[in-house]
Amino acid sequence: MTRILVLIGFIIFSALNASSALGSEAPQTHKEILFIYPVEKGFPFWDSQVDFASAVASALGYKLNVAYPAPKYRNRFEAHNFIKKQIEASEVQPVLVLTSFWVGSEEKILTYLSSQGIPLISINSDVTEEQFNSLGRPRERFPLWLAQLSPNDELVGQQLAKALIEQSRERRCFDENCMVNIFGITGLSYSAVSQQRVSGLKQIVSNDESSSLLGTVFGDWSKDRVKGISSNIVMRHEDINALWVASDVMTYGFIEGLEESSLSLPPNTVIGSIDWSQETIEKIKTDALQISLGGHFLEGGQAIVLFHDYINGVDFADELGVVIKTPMSILDRNNVSELGGLLEKPEWSTDRIKSYSKSLNPARANYQLNPKALILEQRK
Repeated sequence: MTRILVLIGFIIFSALNASSALGSEAPQTHKEILFIYPVEKGFPFWDSQVDFASAVASALGYKLNVAYPAPKYRNRFEAHNFIKKQIEASEVQPVLVLTSFWVGSEEKILTYLSSQGIPLISINSDVTEEQFNSLGRPRERFPLWLAQLSPNDELVGQQLAKALIEQSRERRCFDENCMVNIFGITGLSYSAVSQQRVSGLKQIVSNDESSSLLGTVFGDWSKDRVKGISSNIVMRHEDINALWVASDVMTYGFIEGLEESSLSLPPNTVIGSIDWSQETIEKIKTDALQISLGGHFLEGGQAIVLFHDYINGVDFADELGVVIKTPMSILDRNNVSELGGLLEKPEWSTDRIKSYSKSLNPARANYQLNPKALILEQRK
């Protein structure tokens, strides 16, 4: 039933486009996808997200309309109003909305888009079981909510903690079980992503008798915020062996803060963060940063592939379900030469992008969600 509703809307949309093109001077319209950029413009992770999503949209015949909400709209009270303004101002109703949820904004966004008959795929923001109990899962209470894509952020926090502990011991110890003192910098206090990533960190430390969590602070996903507190962290904790940071951007702030205050971490301290931002590649090459987890910037583009298949008769839910946990991969000194160039200056292959679609490639058995594999495939 859900797919029928989406297809009816899509047929009507296509018919309107066709009729508008009958006159020789009538402007050509496009199948538009509205992408909501959830932070200030120029944020490296989201720039990468837009870059790949734009390439996928173009390859599959869509136009990506990227909207940048002002700070007053980036909250649970006003996010749906921003989306409403974008749709009302557009000459063409979008065939799909891609957005993250601000905590508490979920129901208002879903209710508004349902009232307009516009499908939604939510990306890169976790929805808890408690929230699912209220909202229903995608396609239940809100049939046009087609899917939710996000990393398993608790697992991501664990992955980063494990990698830091392993590299710290490799660099510092003859004993594989020597003590590793970890300090954590997470995002906003009320962010589900922030909470779950630091929960994963704490689980790993509690299960490793030879590691210790010195403390955690909220960095608010802000480079400037972390830059301002970096010297206090180092002066208060002189025995840090590993720095766990919930985003690359906050790591940049930490490094800049120490440079400006002429302070440094103890020798062989390992720093790890999350996002695969482009600046990170050079920092790993120069050993200023040792580990970055990432690949989730691909979610927007992956969501477009899934939507394209869905409206063309291939339901991704048969393989993936409707709550999709996207994996991340590790970038470090062992693979930065292999992955780094492609991440710094990505050139997305149209033919390769089309190959990810099952509706365009009926022989394809599985969707490609592994970020490292997907990126390396661009060379083929």
